[in-house]
Amino acid sequence: MRAGFTLVELLVVIVIIAALAGLTAPQVIKMKKKGDLAEATNNAKQLGLAFAQFDSDIGGFPDDSTVESVEAMTGETATRTLKGNNSNAYFRQLIEAGVVESEQPFFCRTSYIKSKPDDLMKGEEALKDGEVGFGYIMQSQGKAISIGSGRPLCAAPLKENSSDGSMESEPYDNKAIVLFTDNSVRQLNIRKNDSKAMLPSKKHMLEGGSDDSIWGVDINPIIMTPQPKQ
Repeated sequence: MRAGFTLVELLVVIVIIAALAGLTAPQVIKMKKKGDLAEATNNAKQLGLAFAQFDSDIGGFPDDSTVESVEAMTGETATRTLKGNNSNAYFRQLIEAGVVESEQPFFCRTSYIKSKPDDLMKGEEALKDGEVGFGYIMQSQGKAISIGSGRPLCAAPLKENSSDGSMESEPYDNKAIVLFTDNSVRQLNIRKNDSKAMLPSKKHMLEGGSDDSIWGVDINPIIMTPQPKQ
């Protein structure tokens, strides 16, 4: 009677298991990326609705000039930072104005934003470092882009602290998620040589200063990046 498996038989089983794992792992990773892409796309659509409501209530998109109007809506001075050099600050205006009831629409997965927000929205707990995945595109420092311009408004997945709009290619298989001011959400290809999200016009998303740019001759937009967890 056999008491158990021989060493050779065990090694064969291990090799088979390793081979199967090697075959299935890429498919699992691919499916996960598709799930993250779908989540980011859906959250961008939710942000589009929030921006539209904010515009209806305040008369523009969040920028330095809308802080006073937001505070007037609530009847008190905000207890959190509503402007600055990152997207978290300007997105807080949407929370302060009451057009969103959760932090979840601001989340999308990147290499440095991995955990979903905790939905603690009181004071400086709102949209803490590491809870926002989208960048916020502005006409210039402190000035929002115009309503109904058909221009990019929010985008992901940005490289960490990428002020020039460079994107991470890994999270969504070389795709960038971009919310436009007409409330459309598009998946743009990321150019390999400079990691920029490309529009159908062959211009990259933030390329301004020319007649054939979506921004025209006079605008060179900037992007407020998400604040990573310190």
